[in-house]
Amino acid sequence: MKFRKTAVLAALIFFAAVLLSAEDAVSVQGVKAICSNFLEYALEDDYKSAFAYLKEQPNSISDENFAELERLSIQQADTIREIYGEAIDVQLVKEDLAADFILKLVYVLRRENHIIRWEFIYYKPDTYWKLDAISFDDEITKVF
Repeated sequence: MKFRKTAVLAALIFFAAVLLSAEDAVSVQGVKAICSNFLEYALEDDYKSAFAYLKEQPNSISDENFAELERLSIQQADTIREIYGEAIDVQLVKEDLAADFILKLVYVLRRENHIIRWEFIYYKPDTYWKLDAISFDDEITKVF
């Protein structure tokens, strides 16, 4: 029975991710959904899937920069888990909108002993939001 629930949950997550497309990048709520889906993968330390998903979304980040951030995420995942403990959850902690065309979303991935801060910056040149920058660190003071 537990396997069936897990399989159904996995299928729902998959279909939710598939249903999000460039159309979801037309609103701030859609962008939040994109970031949340990315961070659900990060919560499981599945950065390969996380970055594959994010690359399918509207962005202006080069393939080389995506590859480098993915490589660093994968490389540091074990160390982060060893030092900061297992992941607990993900929370949106800050949202800043500047002039209706620059959006910064700050999330924290809570771990047993500390947080990992994820920052997403989106730019809206016309009708949809494009991911312009993404970063992560453990600097808790930058959350404020």
